Amino acid sequence: MRQGRGLARTPPLLPALLFLTTTTEKRARSFLATMRRELDGDAALLTCACDPAHSLPDCATEPRWLIDGANEPVDLLGALPEARRPYDEEMARTQARRREEEAERERLLSDPEALRSHLQRLASPGFGDRAARRARLGGA
Repeated sequence: MRQGRGLARTPPLLPALLFLTTTTEKRARSFLATMRRELDGDAALLTCACDPAHSLPDCATEPRWLIDGANEPVDLLGALPEARRPYDEEMARTQARRREEEAERERLLSDPEALRSHLQRLASPGFGDRAARRARLGGA
């Protein structure tokens, strides 16, 4: 049971990285195409392929890594930020949503009539009137 609780706290956009070295660029591109088909656009796995496998030191420092969807090969440090991109995009969307919600909250708090109307639309019958009265009186 303890393991299940730990998994529940795993961030939803924790990217998995797959770095593969192969013998030729053609094989690397073929592998990326296969992964694209199999994953069906799943952004949770960044797949990078590099050739040739017998020259691994060069793979760490030279722009040899092919990333699905990228036009040009990148070096290893260039590939890592791409894995973080889905997380950064989701964080930007989350922050934008929070700013919108905060702006709406401020608007409702500054206009009691708008707050009353909003609460009446959202609440079950009778709840909106009580919540609006509490808001006018300073209650939460």
